[in-house]
Amino acid sequence: MKAIKNLNNNTAICLDQNGREVVAFGKGIGFNKTPNEIPLWKIDRTFYNVDPNYFQIIPEIDEKIIKISMKIVDHANMIKNNRYSSNLIFALADHIQFAIKRVKRGMRISIGLLYEIENSYPDEVEIAKYALKMIRDDLNIALGKEEVGSIAIHLIDYIDAPQVNTEEELIEEYTGKIEEKLMIRVDRQDYSYKRFVAHIHYLLQRKKNGNELNKEMPEFFGDLKNRYKKEYECACLLEELIGSKHSEEEKAYILIHVNRLQNAE
Repeated sequence: MKAIKNLNNNTAICLDQNGREVVAFGKGIGFNKTPNEIPLWKIDRTFYNVDPNYFQIIPEIDEKIIKISMKIVDHANMIKNNRYSSNLIFALADHIQFAIKRVKRGMRISIGLLYEIENSYPDEVEIAKYALKMIRDDLNIALGKEEVGSIAIHLIDYIDAPQVNTEEELIEEYTGKIEEKLMIRVDRQDYSYKRFVAHIHYLLQRKKNGNELNKEMPEFFGDLKNRYKKEYECACLLEELIGSKHSEEEKAYILIHVNRLQNAE
């Protein structure tokens, strides 16, 4: 297999014998200068049809977390008859790494929809509980029960994120307002922006379905509002665009995503 780009010491983008692009994992396969041939015995696992947007974040994710995410998605595919693609592995790993960082900083966010999710999507909830067990067993980190809902939502909605033209136009207008407010230039190709766009899509869909996140926020949100005043003002700007108020919990999520946009390199 021919490596054409190294993502980190143990991950490379390769071409198989048919010229198809594949992300390969294996100990030390990313050490050598590309292009180079990698013996198949050195490759532990390969993934086809990976969204190129993930190429820039894979090196940023702890490899232990990626391996845990692989186990979780493998388990999910056994239960759901191979419903999930490899892209979910990297989206979930990114989410888990961010969740771990929040816990270490004493930040906990509840999506407030666990009861509804448990009743409508019992398989996904059980998979999410399995994920928390894997994280606890392999990393010795206990994520809160609120992460059951967050991980379940990834399993339910991630692959089929809505792509509505009118929503795209609204998000672009909203992004422009954020840029003006924070005096920054948002890179539309950066993965932080992709996550931001997906979150706003989900928010708008929840609005349409009457399932807005709405639960009393922990005290840390008050600290966030005081620490990131301009980002909070950006979170409130979306209310003006769509002519509808958001719960404090919705605004907390938007604030976090806006902050990541501002800190994206």
